[in-house]
Amino acid sequence: AMDYVFEPMPRQDRQRHYRIKRLLAERLSHWCSALPAELRLMVARHLVRLCAIVTTQALWATRESFDCSVDMSKDVWASYVHIDGIRYLAGLSNDRERAGSEPSKLVRAGNGFHSNTLYILEDH
Repeated sequence: AMDYVFEPMPRQDRQRHYRIKRLLAERLSHWCSALPAELRLMVARHLVRLCAIVTTQALWATRESFDCSVDMSKDVWASYVHIDGIRYLAGLSNDRERAGSEPSKLVRAGNGFHSNTLYILEDH
């Protein structure tokens, strides 16, 4: 088993906290538009930690293992997951149906793409 730990920099933690707070405040505006923006931000500040926990639990419960081999001579579809307002790559597949509800085509078959390697950068 791989022993893997990632500790974000304090600046990254602050940015994540800020993004979640803004996202929650925006969603609160749809739910309770009569509430002033300052109060929505105050409420959102108290919900940030809970939102992060619930989001992580929901993603963990619905996680899906993707086959990590794709045929570069066929269409390659990407599926994404949104975490704290940021879109991350969730998986790659040659099957559009397996790529999720809003897939996007990364590689179109027959477009002259002659590589058998696709590089992916990991972001935390």
